[in-house]
Amino acid sequence: MKKSFILTLLFSAIFSLSFSQQNDVYTLQEVDSAAMIPSGKPYFDLFIKKNIKIPFQAQLAGVKGKVYLSAIVETNGTVSNIEIIKGLRPDCDKEVIRLFSLFKAWKPAQKDGKSVRSRVSYPVSVSSEEIQNYEKGYITSFFNAQGNSIASADSAAYLQKAAVDTLTGDIIADIIFYKINGTKLKPYFTLKEKKEYSYYFPGVTKDSIRLLTISHINNYGIAVGEQKKYYPNGNLFSIVQLEEGKNTENFSLFYPNGVLKESSESANIPDKKVFTSIKWLPSGQIHSIIEKDVTITNNPVISVISMWDSTGNQIVKNGNGNVKILSAYEDTFFYEKGVYLNGQKQGLWEGEFKDGQKVYSENYDNGKFLDGVSFHEGKRISYTNPEIKSEYADGGLKGWGSFLNANLSYPQDAREKNIEGKVYINFVVCTDGSLCNFEVIKSSGNSSLDEEALRVVKLSNGKWKPGLQRGKLVKTKYVLPLNFILGK
Repeated sequence: MKKSFILTLLFSAIFSLSFSQQNDVYTLQEVDSAAMIPSGKPYFDLFIKKNIKIPFQAQLAGVKGKVYLSAIVETNGTVSNIEIIKGLRPDCDKEVIRLFSLFKAWKPAQKDGKSVRSRVSYPVSVSSEEIQNYEKGYITSFFNAQGNSIASADSAAYLQKAAVDTLTGDIIADIIFYKINGTKLKPYFTLKEKKEYSYYFPGVTKDSIRLLTISHINNYGIAVGEQKKYYPNGNLFSIVQLEEGKNTENFSLFYPNGVLKESSESANIPDKKVFTSIKWLPSGQIHSIIEKDVTITNNPVISVISMWDSTGNQIVKNGNGNVKILSAYEDTFFYEKGVYLNGQKQGLWEGEFKDGQKVYSENYDNGKFLDGVSFHEGKRISYTNPEIKSEYADGGLKGWGSFLNANLSYPQDAREKNIEGKVYINFVVCTDGSLCNFEVIKSSGNSSLDEEALRVVKLSNGKWKPGLQRGKLVKTKYVLPLNFILGK
């Protein structure tokens, strides 16, 4: 009994020592190599710059400065125990803590050949231009006679007034424009705030995500300016600049955890119209920098400038590099490997699973796809187009319009009540061209219109061409809007 007791004490001591070693936090002087950002400090600072949300009240004050903090970098690359060493102001300090905790791609410190916990210190810059012309919950903006934004009211022909949330600075109501006539303001037009729900489809095998969309609508019923979409958890899904209701190349996309997924904005290149897109992984690790030249609108040129793997190693520099990257299709993951030359795919590109089983083999010349072969269930499938989308078999989009004109009937009860509306129908085009999984994902507000839209879409069952992915038939998810408009 005494021997057993001694062994128990010995085991407890060894376990406690091991547990203590695993939870020790080392200083910079105690490790062989310090915790670091794999892609380098400049790209971490870019992550901070792109992801920081400076509190609105701090923006009003034009706050500039640094927040000094410390944190423990865990062995899995995340951070914990974030502490403010020297703060700026409480709201900015809180935002910096939120932001710093989002980055989960640290390379942990090393000691005796093992990853260990260590404490790091970091200064985070906070800088905002002071917001002008704010008073009592409203921001006022000025425009000249040509409609261009100007800083002062001195030469303004028009004035814009918008109510904003005093915590976030988000516009929370209609935007009203006035024409300036001497000392008097005459209402000119109003951009009506519109809140509605839309759906995002990550893939055929994944559930749709219901998004709250907030837009501002002009007198012609078209969304203009900034449009925001939100995940069900309240985090931003996207911010897009609209022109006449259409998305532009100026946008930001976010992951559900709040990390910026992709940002795209105009690049300052003389005589060219080029947009630079920066993409990040959910961990905050930078993924790629891509340029899209739309100077010739019907022939945009997309170039990969830089690319990093998931561990932060840069694999494409100045448009050149040999890459091996993890890619996904639906629920399947595989590796793609090949060469980028001057920003374009060049030569042989191959896809394969972790065990070496081939997925595809393709040839490129200066980014132009030449031919390919995919491998599926022991079969080789040759193709000359890597992706062919499913479509209505008899004439594509134009034929689909003719089908609707011939078969869509306006419900009598809705006609008598002068009810109009738009119905969004979700369905899947299967590999044999049949349709399934019909669903009204956005109602018109009238059951008769919804039922008629659903009836007509079901009537087109069997009249669709299935999609092809690398020569293989695939399921395709569709969302189609059907308009019901009464003739005047």
